Amino acid sequence: MAFLTIESLLVWLSSLTVEERDQYTTNLDSEEKSLLVGMLQAFYVSRAENERHQTISAALKLLNQAWSTRSALWINKKWTSLSGVLSSIVDLITKKYVAESADVAANVDAFLKTMGPDSRITPRIVLEKLVELVNIFGFSGVVVLVDKVDETEFTQNSAEAASKLVHPLLAHIQLLEVPGFAWQLFLWSQVEGSKNPLVLRSSV
Repeated sequence: MAFLTIESLLVWLSSLTVEERDQYTTNLDSEEKSLLVGMLQAFYVSRAENERHQTISAALKLLNQAWSTRSALWINKKWTSLSGVLSSIVDLITKKYVAESADVAANVDAFLKTMGPDSRITPRIVLEKLVELVNIFGFSGVVVLVDKVDETEFTQNSAEAASKLVHPLLAHIQLLEVPGFAWQLFLWSQVEGSKNPLVLRSSV
């Protein structure tokens, strides 16, 4: 979830002109830079580069219709060039911010330790940090759309398997009550006799 949210944020940044992007990336305070670099390193850069490149093009195409402001590269749908822009943004953020401030470097190091395998970090805290992250760039929160739960390799059109897939989320009430983070699950209103989806919304 963190990887997809961060990737969507980076895709949005790549859709902006250089001037527009600079307005967001050059006016961050120390705490915002620390959070941004920490989240990138913990949940995005930590994934192999070839894996990230496999998902970037799909994300660019999927979100092509979503942004009201798009650069010339977006208008011409030059996905390969845009992937390079996105990678440049990641490099700029992860290297420049840490290099220019010892405080940011120290804060990022401490942040990554709290996110390590030996920490007691909870899923709710990660979701809260994602909301903090997107707030930096003017977004009010994150909405996750969960669709086609019966069409995955695991579920294969099985209602029972689909219920096992979504039950841990629905049973974990704290994950549905994170301010600024909402889930929308598109499920059946009935197991048989209806094709109308049931939409479940958490509080935002």
